[in-house]
Amino acid sequence: MEPPRDQTKPMTFYPTLEELARFDQYVAGLESQGAHKAGVARIVPPKNWVARKAGYDLANVNKEIKTPVQQITSTLQVTSGAFITQNKQSTTSLSVPEYHRLATSPKHLPPSHSSPDELEHLYWKEVTEDKAPSVTSRAEVQATLTDASQAVLNMASLSSILSEEAPESCPPRLCVGMWKTTSCWQVEDRDLYAVNFLHQGAAKTWYCIPPQYGYKLEQVAHQLFPEVSGACFNLLRHKNIMISPKLLLANDIPVHKVVQEQGTFLVLFPHSYHSGFAHGFSISEETNFALPRWIEYGKRFRDCLCTNLERAASLKIDKFVKKFQPETQASWQQGEDFALHPEDPVFVKRYWVDLKTRLRLGFISSKEFGMLRESLSRKREVAPWFKVKFPNLDYNDNFELIRSSKKTEHYPNTPIKKLKKVEKPVDVKKKLVSSREKTLKEKHWKDIETKKSSKKNVGNVTKGFGFKGEKFEDLKAKRSLFQCPSNKKHKFKACKTCSGCKEEDCNTCVYCLDKPRNGGKLVLKQKCKKRVCGNPKMGTCPMCRLEA
Repeated sequence: MEPPRDQTKPMTFYPTLEELARFDQYVAGLESQGAHKAGVARIVPPKNWVARKAGYDLANVNKEIKTPVQQITSTLQVTSGAFITQNKQSTTSLSVPEYHRLATSPKHLPPSHSSPDELEHLYWKEVTEDKAPSVTSRAEVQATLTDASQAVLNMASLSSILSEEAPESCPPRLCVGMWKTTSCWQVEDRDLYAVNFLHQGAAKTWYCIPPQYGYKLEQVAHQLFPEVSGACFNLLRHKNIMISPKLLLANDIPVHKVVQEQGTFLVLFPHSYHSGFAHGFSISEETNFALPRWIEYGKRFRDCLCTNLERAASLKIDKFVKKFQPETQASWQQGEDFALHPEDPVFVKRYWVDLKTRLRLGFISSKEFGMLRESLSRKREVAPWFKVKFPNLDYNDNFELIRSSKKTEHYPNTPIKKLKKVEKPVDVKKKLVSSREKTLKEKHWKDIETKKSSKKNVGNVTKGFGFKGEKFEDLKAKRSLFQCPSNKKHKFKACKTCSGCKEEDCNTCVYCLDKPRNGGKLVLKQKCKKRVCGNPKMGTCPMCRLEA
C-alpha cells in the first residue's frame, strides 16, 4: 500500500538545545511524527549550538589523510543514467590544506551555475555523457572536528544503545570531498541509523529512497548490472553503483532529493538507500547510532555474499538480543529465530507463507525447506528451482526494467494521461517557408565543411593559432629539415622569450573568458589572443636533446 504523500516527504526540524540533549529520545520523537517513512530527515541546530569554537581555518585543522581514495567513474554504455565507480587507494598521505588545494585547483572546480538544480543537471551530464572516465578524490578518516567540551550532539559521545553496548562500532568519521565526489547507492552497515553534519564547505545533494521501496532499487540494479549480480546477489552492498533519479522514477521508485547546507544535520533511518554528490570542497562528519527499533533490522540484514568484500569488523547482535529481546535469546543463539526483514515486500511474505504451507502438505521435504529458508535469509528472491518445480505461483519476483520515462512525480504509480493525436490542417505557406529554411541551412553547413577542408595545416599548427610573422612555406621547410631520432612527430611551440609570449593576458578576449579564474568552463583551452609568438620553435623530446 502506498503511504500518504504528506508522510513520505522529507521533514525539516528546528530543535532547541534542551530537545537535543538526549539525541536518541529526540530521534524517537521524530519517528513518532512519521519522519522515518521518507528515509531521511533534516535537522537545523539552534544558533547557540557551535560545533567548533576555533572555526575552520584549515591551517589549524591538524588531521592527516593517510590513504585518500581516487574515485574513477566507469559509465555504463547500454543505459544512460547508471554507472559503476572504481576506488583506487593512494599510497601518498595528504594534510587537509593540501587536499583543499587539490580540490580547488582548476581541474576540480565545479562548472559555473546559478542554482543547485542546475549543478545537479551538469553533474549527471558530465558523469554519464563524457567519454573519458571521471576521476575525483575523496577521503574518510576516523576523527572528529567537534569540540570535546560540546556535550550536545557530539558524535564522539552520541547517546544511543549502540554507543552503550558496542562503542567500538560507532566511531566518528571525517569525510572530505570535492566536486563530483560521489557516494553511491547504499544502506548503512547492518541497516543502522546514521547522522551526518556538514562542518564546512560547499553543499551536498543527497538522494534517498523510502525504506519500503528499497527492494525495487535492488531489482533495478540486478537488471542494469546482470554480470555483477551473478557474482554477488546483494551487489549494492559493494557501494559502487550509481543510478540516476530519473531512471528510478521511470520504474515507479520514489526518490527524495535533499540539499544539505553547511551547518545542518541529516538523519538516515534503517534500510533507507541513499546516495549523493558533493558540490565542491567540503568537510563533513558522520557516525552510526541505533534505537531499539533497529534490532529487528540488524538481525535480518542481508549482507554481501561474495568473498571480494572483506569487512574489518562485524557488529555482533547477540548482546542487543540479550538485553532488549531476552525471550528470543535462546532460539537466536540456536539459529532458530527466523523472521523476514521488516521492509520485505509482499511477494517475499507470500513466498514465506507458501513455503510453510507446502512443507505442511508434504510438497517439499524438511531438508528442502531448510535450504529455502537459509536462501531467503540471505537473498530477497524466490528460489529459481522452486519456480521451476511449482510454475503456477500467483506471486513472483520478476521485474521489467523501464529504460526511460516522462514522469516527473517523485511517487510511484503516477498516472500519465494519454492525449489523443489530433490531425492539424497543413498550412501551405508555412510548408514552403520551412522547406526554404531547410535549403538555406543545408547550404550553410556545406559552406562550413568547404572552409574546413580548405584550411591549411602544417603538422599540428593551424594558421591563426598563436604564431605571427612566419609563412606556412617557411614552417613547412623547417619541419622537413628536422628529423627526430625516435621518429616522433613534434609540434611547433612558442619560444616564451619574445615580446608576444611575455604579453600579459587581456582578460577580455574569448579565450581569457573561457578560463576558470574568469568564470569560464575551460572548453577552448587556448591562450590569450594578444600572446602571439613571433619566433615559433620545434618541440623536442629527450632523444632529440641527446642527439643535439
